[in-house]
Amino acid sequence: MKTPALALFVACVCAFGFAQSHSIAYQDAERKFDYLRENGKRERPNPEPTVFSATELNAWVNQGGMKLPAGVEKVRFSSTPGVVTGLAHIDFDRIKSGPASSNPLMQIFSGVHEVEVVARAGASGGIGRVHVISVSIDQVSVPRIALQFFVELYLQPKYGERVGLDSTFRLPSRVNSATVGSNTLTVTQR
Repeated sequence: MKTPALALFVACVCAFGFAQSHSIAYQDAERKFDYLRENGKRERPNPEPTVFSATELNAWVNQGGMKLPAGVEKVRFSSTPGVVTGLAHIDFDRIKSGPASSNPLMQIFSGVHEVEVVARAGASGGIGRVHVISVSIDQVSVPRIALQFFVELYLQPKYGERVGLDSTFRLPSRVNSATVGSNTLTVTQR
């Protein structure tokens, strides 16, 4: 009698448990991104705002919705109006694969550490803007000059000039504005 019950349990888990490999929050975020892509293809996109929660965005980023750079794991976002805080486990040695620097300032960028980035972020007129306010590694503030050097030496050669401490970029899918709120991101299209 145990064998048929076990077989039924395994069948149910296979049918229902594994079919849903992502969390509900991930699925909600994915559904919203799909809507934004489709809405952006319309001649006249629906201007109603689409609101993402930090929970949805965190699930989407960490469950494969976004390809993270090698060495970046366990990303968590939170926000207050206009300001985003990101926490992540960063393996700097994986990020820096390539030419080594003899600059002693770069020694802080080695090993695996918890990194916190605080930035002002938002978008209007179809242009996104991010200004990094501060970065800390294991709760130790990193001087801006060291950050700039790290970005120029290691990140920009891999990801281009669009990566920086002050970034401006065009938004996709006819997104007109993005407003950072208290653990929310509100997106409108035009």
